[in-house]
Amino acid sequence: MMKTVAGLLLVLISLVFPGVFTAEGSDLHQETCDGEWYVVQLGDSWSRIAERAGHTVTELKESNPVAAGHPQGWLFVGQQLCIPRRDGESSGIWITVRRGDSWSVLAARYGVSVWALQSANPNMVRPSHVLRPGDKIWIPASAINLTDVVCPESLEDLPAVSAKVLTKSGGVLEILRSFLVQCGAITADTGTVEAAPLRGNETPEVVVIGVDPTTGNGSPVGVLAVLGADETGWRAIFQSGVAAGLTLQQVGDINQDGHDNLSWSDTTCSAEACFTTVHLLSFVDGEFQEWIGDGTTMAEATVAFQDVGEDGTGQELILTGGIIDSLWAGPQRAVTNTWASLAGDPYILTGREYSDSYCLYHHIRDANDWLWGGWADNFEKAIASYRTAVDDPALVACWIWPREVEVLRAFGLYRLAAAHAYAGQMDLAAQVVTELHQRYPESNYSQLASIWWLAYEMTGDDTAACAAITAYARKHPDVWQPLANFGYANPALSAELICPVVPEE
Repeated sequence: MMKTVAGLLLVLISLVFPGVFTAEGSDLHQETCDGEWYVVQLGDSWSRIAERAGHTVTELKESNPVAAGHPQGWLFVGQQLCIPRRDGESSGIWITVRRGDSWSVLAARYGVSVWALQSANPNMVRPSHVLRPGDKIWIPASAINLTDVVCPESLEDLPAVSAKVLTKSGGVLEILRSFLVQCGAITADTGTVEAAPLRGNETPEVVVIGVDPTTGNGSPVGVLAVLGADETGWRAIFQSGVAAGLTLQQVGDINQDGHDNLSWSDTTCSAEACFTTVHLLSFVDGEFQEWIGDGTTMAEATVAFQDVGEDGTGQELILTGGIIDSLWAGPQRAVTNTWASLAGDPYILTGREYSDSYCLYHHIRDANDWLWGGWADNFEKAIASYRTAVDDPALVACWIWPREVEVLRAFGLYRLAAAHAYAGQMDLAAQVVTELHQRYPESNYSQLASIWWLAYEMTGDDTAACAAITAYARKHPDVWQPLANFGYANPALSAELICPVVPEE
């Protein structure tokens, strides 16, 4: 059974539906309430709240002895008052009148008669029969036949229970929302009940995010479910795994391929960072299908869907973040990853842009990435990036290793020679090897570059050249260990990765 926790105070309230409900409390009111908690708003007074709730001021104060004990009789914005259950009330839900509501509108919304509503709320029947925004109206459970529905015992039960509530209430979302709020599965900060036309049916589906606020590290653990209606009632047609920090991101035809999409995220927090993962489904061929690949997890991410690119259709997914608040994570910079749906196909990563950095290490990393994909641009970007890394005096050390700048620039020259050779520029490759010997004659990478260049010049085979220096690196770990650890947020180097073997064209 799920309970709502506010600070260190656990507040239990009486039965509203059969089953145990919980409600938020605070240190501004007593610990129990035979009814519903109400948060005082700007402009409220004892008389105004009593009138809206269909009670006398005396009845309201008797249910709130702590608040009523103020010497001047003041109420405070944010203070919580107990709206007591009326005489003879056993089960049901409270709803708040919205602009445009009337007795007949509410009766149609909740599937009850006007007579039943007015009989349950006699103090709210004004001579003009007018309802005012903010009025509290009691919807008897007997009228909507929820007497056999109990709160879910676990998150796994929440989709089935939610479907049962929708079936019995005629698909009224506010009834389901109120039910889950009183069960503690939706709080002021977490949880969702939202209509979502995902299958193109006449009756839209309903997306429910329910939580167990007693669990989770920073964010409560919850579950997402999609509920759909058919001739027999409502049922769960999709259910996510249990995760923390569930947030509904977007619903609709996000990539404009004629199929509706559902996107949500979950967020797991540690002492150093919160990691957000974005999920996206598409309803295709009569079923929900994953419409985005792995790799959408990012530290301290902001999530947005925007139409920013010409390659994809519809909106792109944009994730920005990537910074872990820990010294041992190593030198970092913010990154923006863009995911696009090409011609309506599942989303793929189409762009990655890092923020500017003065760290020499980051420029070496960028050059390594360009070298890996060098065939696409004849290695020109890798060559330019390595040359900037080894020559730009504005780039500095950002980590804890001694002689970091010297080590990184010597490594950069070794890789620059390889980039020239792979581009077919053998004369330039030879010149860079000579430059490395002259600038850093005592560096391990000077010896490594000589071994690599001799093997590559003789065979023209990058695999053979790499085999030669990998064997050397295994015997001389001091070649790769200075670059092996630049923090756990960065890739580690090993003897096997010291040589840049690139994919074939």
